[in-house]
Amino acid sequence: MDSDWIRVMAVAGLMLWMLFTWRGGRLLVREIRRSLDANRFVDALAVAGGFSANLLNIAYELGQRVWALPNYDLNLPGAVRLAGLALFTISFAWVVWARRILGRGWSVLPQDSHMQLYTNGPYSVVRHPIYAGAALAYAGLLLAQNNITGQIIFGSQIVGFVVKAAWEDQFLSLEKGLNYQDYKNRVKWRLFPGLW
Repeated sequence: MDSDWIRVMAVAGLMLWMLFTWRGGRLLVREIRRSLDANRFVDALAVAGGFSANLLNIAYELGQRVWALPNYDLNLPGAVRLAGLALFTISFAWVVWARRILGRGWSVLPQDSHMQLYTNGPYSVVRHPIYAGAALAYAGLLLAQNNITGQIIFGSQIVGFVVKAAWEDQFLSLEKGLNYQDYKNRVKWRLFPGLW
């Protein structure tokens, strides 16, 4: 398979990711409003920034084809890039599963103490399966896309998911108290079993 084809698949995967995650922008607007209503300007900025970075990445990839913009290729072997595409696909499926468990309970910001604590499905493996899956999906795209633009954008988003998982773990510990402590005792890992 030609490496340009892998890049096209990575960009198509990113487009599907954005459609799924934000349901065509409807959930993006809702989450930014919630963040602003809660005076959480940094969260609103992070959500808008992550979405915009993905759009910028897609626009740049399309621009390379239409206007012959330079591509700062990293010369990764095709097998590594295909493995990245496979990692993205598996991680995407994992995120879909975790989001389905949450249903209408999904939100960028953890809600107040009235929210339900989800502990089944992927939540029985790691405490923040959506962030884990998203970080791995972006790592897969980072390899598949094979250029400096993707490295910068996806790398910063991976760091963002790790930071958000740490912050949310602390928030839920305070908000849910003993229930969350019991859950932490049962599910030891925040994102990646055996690592963190």
